[in-house]
Amino acid sequence: MIVTAPVPLVTFPPYLPERFDGQRIRNLSITQLETLLGCPERYRRERILGELDTPSGEAHLGSCFDRAVELYMHNKIHGQQFSVQDACEAYVLEWERSERKANDRGAPIRFGEQADRADFHTLYHAGISGLQAYLAPDGLGNTFQPIAVQHRLEMKVLPDDHQARAPVMGEQASGPIGLEPVRLMDRVFWTVVFVLDILAVDERDQTVVIDNKIKRSWVTDPDTNLQATGYLAAVAREDDRARARFEFHTVNYDDGEVAVRAQPTTRSTEQLNAFWLRIAQAARRLDFYSRAYTPDEPWDLAHPGSYRLCHPRNCQFFEVCPGGRGIGDQP
Repeated sequence: MIVTAPVPLVTFPPYLPERFDGQRIRNLSITQLETLLGCPERYRRERILGELDTPSGEAHLGSCFDRAVELYMHNKIHGQQFSVQDACEAYVLEWERSERKANDRGAPIRFGEQADRADFHTLYHAGISGLQAYLAPDGLGNTFQPIAVQHRLEMKVLPDDHQARAPVMGEQASGPIGLEPVRLMDRVFWTVVFVLDILAVDERDQTVVIDNKIKRSWVTDPDTNLQATGYLAAVAREDDRARARFEFHTVNYDDGEVAVRAQPTTRSTEQLNAFWLRIAQAARRLDFYSRAYTPDEPWDLAHPGSYRLCHPRNCQFFEVCPGGRGIGDQP
């Protein structure tokens, strides 16, 4: 009898590569996974070389908005008073603190194409308007009961009791003829980390994972979005009885108007299992890059037409990357 593995039968590298400080990378997150799959060179600069991050104004807005919503939901969980006005004040304080911290470390936040302060004001006021709409008494942010905020899950790819198993007599090896059967590693010394914005229950007492977005557009692909898949896979792994659904709660501030929408999605068991395969493949790709390239060689480059972050507004490395504006500047 063939025992079904908790994850697909692939070879996991036991370790992830070393960083700029000589320490091995100990975990993968959804953000890191998306970066690695979209632009390995950006991952190398951020995670391997540790190059200074200069966040965009949009990223700054998102983190400040998330912090204000987190405080609102935290107080709601504990039955404490925290009004929409309190959330807006927390947003302003977080905005000022984060901007000051970025300036102090010599990596000021990038507002607009040329640090346009008009764009600064657009983003700043979008956050306040978004909070007022989302957290209004009849707003989307009050249609559920939060049970945890910034809920962190750190998971091993393989369970503690896993042992690599060689094929038994008479068992046919999968894979091309002449190759050894695929085996699982005995141990894997890295983990996968998830941080859920909000874990809640809805009016039907069903578990719902919520991720807040504030942006100039709606989430275009909730049914294929890697973040949604990963978070649902993590919740299912934590409790195999849980049948959670996922919702993006998106604040769209395009054209100066603020609109709020829930964008729900679910995943099948097969889709959740495929996520862990994707994690394994990403780890193997990392292992390959670290062995195939010298420390000074770029990794694979993103295609500017298909990777949305390959743009000067969204990538702090665009000007110096050979896959960004650097190629166009060559004589």
